[in-house]
Amino acid sequence: MVLQKLTELLQPWGIQVTTLASPERFWQVLTATDPDVLLLDLEMPTIQGIELCRVVRQDSKYGDLPILVVTAHTESEAVQQVFDAGADDFIAKPFIGPELVTRVINRVERSRMRKQLLRFQRENFHLWEQTSRSHRLTQVANRQYFDEFLTEQWRQLAFEQTPLALILCDVDYFRAYDDGQGYHAGDVCLQQIARKIQTCTGSSHDLLAHYDESMFALALPNTNLEGALQIAERIRQAIAHQKIAHPCSPISPYVTLSMGVTGTIPTHSKSLEALIEVAEQALHAAKVRGRNTYCLYPF
Repeated sequence: MVLQKLTELLQPWGIQVTTLASPERFWQVLTATDPDVLLLDLEMPTIQGIELCRVVRQDSKYGDLPILVVTAHTESEAVQQVFDAGADDFIAKPFIGPELVTRVINRVERSRMRKQLLRFQRENFHLWEQTSRSHRLTQVANRQYFDEFLTEQWRQLAFEQTPLALILCDVDYFRAYDDGQGYHAGDVCLQQIARKIQTCTGSSHDLLAHYDESMFALALPNTNLEGALQIAERIRQAIAHQKIAHPCSPISPYVTLSMGVTGTIPTHSKSLEALIEVAEQALHAAKVRGRNTYCLYPF
């Protein structure tokens, strides 16, 4: 009678009700329906509602499932036991129709909102996993992924005995650009440069990364020094053709890059850290020479 009454009260509100007269099949029905809310009678055959409530609360999958306990015992001690067992609410028998419907619907809505939130969080986590290799602003590889990629390529190319080239690029007088044009313009400038450098790479195996504030790094597996110089020249010309205005630059009316180029055939006697250091030295030399150029330091 109680199960029938619950169904009659709730179904007109669009709630699908699955009833179970005997607790023996409880877990089978629970997993099959995956409900938004669970209603337990305090007194049931073979197992008490409070005991079953405790068991559900300890389950890893259903531990957060909203539980309402139906009971004719409304004295304070019984109510306290209900909440101590982990129930979210209790409903007194005999039912008051509007009260029962309101309490159940509230729990259903909260449960569905929580499921939607969890689903949203999972989807965003997967999206984050997919995009965490990318720099937030420029959408090329970030520094962490670049370091991992370079380390892996170093090992592989040392085994294959094939070359690895590295180009470090820095936007000339970028801080002055930021100060003069504003931070938003600076962000747009970096995005434009990243896209343009990306078009100059020679292979799908190459990797461009946002290396530092105004620096980009380009890893070129299977590329010798001559090939790296050709790509550096291609980048220099591409940036020049973009003609991004830079009123605060003392060397050009447009944005320019300084680049350090290096490369080697990786071996166990050499280190990746040393290769990066040589590239940084080459970049520094390009700046000393007046910027808007590139320098090659073999390794």
